[in-house]
Amino acid sequence: MSAPPQHDLDALGHALSAMPDAMVVVDRAGVIRLANAHAGDLFGYAVSELVGSPIEMLVPERVRPFHPELRTGHVPHGYQPLNHENQVTGQHRDGRLLPLEITLSHVETTAGSMRVAAARDVTEKREVEAALREAERRYRQLSEQDPLTGLSNRRRFTEELRVGLEERAGGALVLLDVDGLKQVNDTLGHHAGDLLLSGVGDALAGSVGPDDLAARIGGDEFALLLATSDAGELERCVASVEASIASLPAEPTPTASIGYLLLADLTSAERTLAGALIRADDALYRAKRAGGARSCRG
Repeated sequence: MSAPPQHDLDALGHALSAMPDAMVVVDRAGVIRLANAHAGDLFGYAVSELVGSPIEMLVPERVRPFHPELRTGHVPHGYQPLNHENQVTGQHRDGRLLPLEITLSHVETTAGSMRVAAARDVTEKREVEAALREAERRYRQLSEQDPLTGLSNRRRFTEELRVGLEERAGGALVLLDVDGLKQVNDTLGHHAGDLLLSGVGDALAGSVGPDDLAARIGGDEFALLLATSDAGELERCVASVEASIASLPAEPTPTASIGYLLLADLTSAERTLAGALIRADDALYRAKRAGGARSCRG
């Protein structure tokens, strides 16, 4: 097998000067033998300062003591051809840390085996990626969140209820209508009605635990999906919701009609999204027909 071609360092340096990325060529001892102007600009050094210096000058100070081991560890069993692309951190002359995308390759030269590193500052790329992730998070949040109360919306609630019915035996469902919202809107204006709905949302959010879900599913309609399968605990939660709503600073004193049930009480035929909602809705309307300001179990 013929030996790999050897490159003249001067010719290699000339080729590096035409590259769009920051380029450095490092010998087996970790000494920079060549660098182009982009490398100088990236790290804040003159090219003449880079050449002849250890590559460790371009890595964060905390990494420098063990960087030689990391550097040689890239090439097991001596120098073998490699082509690695990694995201690493470099250090500017002024101490700033630089997020870099670096590609390493091996080249044989007339002066021996060398490592070629092409580096690109990915600060802007990471900022764009972070902005995209945040935009995606916000989109998901908006698509699953009621904008007035900050609670989950009907879409999120129905999906969680569907999953709960299919995958979990326990849990509880609570449906709630705010009594007299139309009267508040008609007499005090929609701003007062919105304040009442926001207050009810806060009351519900404060009455549930981390494994529960509170949602606004319509104009004056709210729902809770609770993790508990204990009837006593469910009734205490409903009582807490009623008390929290009654304590809201509004006139007349706010009340709600509530229908609730344990999912374990559903028959096999009712254990569907529609079946569970119909049964809880029946309990809710029993409370409304009795004059509101009360709860009924389904």
